[in-house]
Amino acid sequence: MTSLYFDSWDLQAWREKEDGQFFRRKVRLRTYEEEFSHADPCFLEIKRRLDAVVLKDRIRLPAGVLREDMPETSLMRDVLDVAGERDATSMEAHLMLGWLNLRPTAIVRYQRLALTAREDRNIRITVDHHLQGTWRPPSILGTVPLRSIDNINATGTTGISGKYAILEIKSNNIFPAWLHRAIQELELSRTAYSKYYLVVLALRPTLGEDCDERFAVGSEV
Repeated sequence: MTSLYFDSWDLQAWREKEDGQFFRRKVRLRTYEEEFSHADPCFLEIKRRLDAVVLKDRIRLPAGVLREDMPETSLMRDVLDVAGERDATSMEAHLMLGWLNLRPTAIVRYQRLALTAREDRNIRITVDHHLQGTWRPPSILGTVPLRSIDNINATGTTGISGKYAILEIKSNNIFPAWLHRAIQELELSRTAYSKYYLVVLALRPTLGEDCDERFAVGSEV
């Protein structure tokens, strides 16, 4: 699964996660293939979090929407224009684009194991592992070089690169009694993770790395 996240130049969506804001939202372009391609469909999604409640709306983009000649600086606007949708999700995406001047910020890729309960199709469990990413990709189509997110400063001792993974339990309604019992017996506790946050934390340049050599940290004047 691969996603391209859009954010403002000063990383407002990223900072909202870091500050632990009660309500926050992100815009992303998602494909269920290994990489974005002109020949495959994809989805433009708005993901909102209100405390523990997560809501997602999406616009389905047919194959052929993504083109190599789309400039990175106007990618989201071009995708919305080509899609031609005029529903509430499209209007919200246009507003966020205008307010925040959204631009491609990071590609996030991971492998997912997805399970669905036999008795209730609304109960879903996903296990995400082998997180990879790239910071401000120069392009999104085709093979994009990605780095494994194994920076201990970013992922901590419970990171999701290598031996660790993220387990998510999802439901459209309240959890049934049998699921509550399973969570208690396994002594699971809820922790808020953001794969986009971890990728940016691990891969974005530091102040010294992102400027001219003359102004690098520790250089002589």
